[in-house]
Amino acid sequence: MAEHRMLVDLERNDIAIVSKPGSVEQSKFQVEGYSQVQHIVSEVKGDLKEGHDVWNALHSLFPGGSITGCPKTSTVAAIDELEQQARSFWTGSMGYVDPRHGSAMWNILIRTLEAKNCDNGWSATVQAGGGLVMGSDPNQEVEEAKWKAQALRRAAGWLPSERIDNDFSASHSIHPQEIHGKPVRSPLSLGSIHHWQKHEAVNERRTRILFIDNLDSFSWNIMHAFCELGADVIHCHGRLDGQQYLDEILERATPSHIVIGPGPGRPSISPLTMRLAHRALRGETPPTLGICLGYQVLGIAAGMRLVHCPSGAVHGVPMDIHHNSKNLFTGFISPLEMTAYNSLVLELDEETIFEVSARDQHGNVMALSHPSLPVYGLQFHPESCASRLGM
Repeated sequence: MAEHRMLVDLERNDIAIVSKPGSVEQSKFQVEGYSQVQHIVSEVKGDLKEGHDVWNALHSLFPGGSITGCPKTSTVAAIDELEQQARSFWTGSMGYVDPRHGSAMWNILIRTLEAKNCDNGWSATVQAGGGLVMGSDPNQEVEEAKWKAQALRRAAGWLPSERIDNDFSASHSIHPQEIHGKPVRSPLSLGSIHHWQKHEAVNERRTRILFIDNLDSFSWNIMHAFCELGADVIHCHGRLDGQQYLDEILERATPSHIVIGPGPGRPSISPLTMRLAHRALRGETPPTLGICLGYQVLGIAAGMRLVHCPSGAVHGVPMDIHHNSKNLFTGFISPLEMTAYNSLVLELDEETIFEVSARDQHGNVMALSHPSLPVYGLQFHPESCASRLGM
């Protein structure tokens, strides 16, 4: 389930890149049983925004999240560094585009036999794999990969039927599951997303949120959520460097609020984010919210230490957030069920200027608020598909 939640959140994000705000939704969630395997299946859909077509959608969606994991940019780089060779067709994609009405259907090539006709006959390779999460057991993952490759190995004659271990066959079945819904918003109140470099006009009557994108695979989910709540969002990459960039961004974007978004790695890899956090703590920014990496950078700017989570890393895991019902949590009953994706947490000490707003069931700090400035941080993902009341 943790793996699947990550995939749903990731695909919502990738579809959101090319979709109208407010149109992206998880429309199906079910367990499908086949003769040899079971799959958890979700359907995520959105309406293409103006100026985008099926090719933009294809470019946004691939490579698939079940192959890359997330955040996609950093995990693809890690895969390239570790494997040192191209995968060819395996975990690539095969499909079609129908130019008559712009529809397309694409798969991901997993559990695939790749055959080549050589001078001395046919040569073939079978590969299989699976998604890994924090709670995966290495030995079980290897056995699962063997199981997934079993049918193809048998078809190729490499696995005699009398020697098949744990032979199993079941009939096809579908088991619908509950989808965690979200509030329906009036399309009349939807905001829009702009890029600060393009000098795009922003509705002066709306809330204007400057969103600092730190290359996370959930950033567009957060931006779409703010649009559904009626705000315009100005999108900016957090990996920019130099004081002049920050001055120019704040001058041209004139935001009413700032959100420092999540991302992989440690906050030090995002220079602009670090500069912005120091400004926020000097009271030189509009109300500022940090989410995950954005939360961590605010803590580091305040002199707190960032340490490995004592209770272990979590990835796509809903947990109870016990809060103080103040500031961001005003009007909510404690605890709230929210989804966590983190391996690092901030460590409190006697000199910490922030007040603790929330902890998880293990006692880890999950939310902070400044005692006198409108500066807040969250170490969880309210926009996740499994975060109840996240919107």
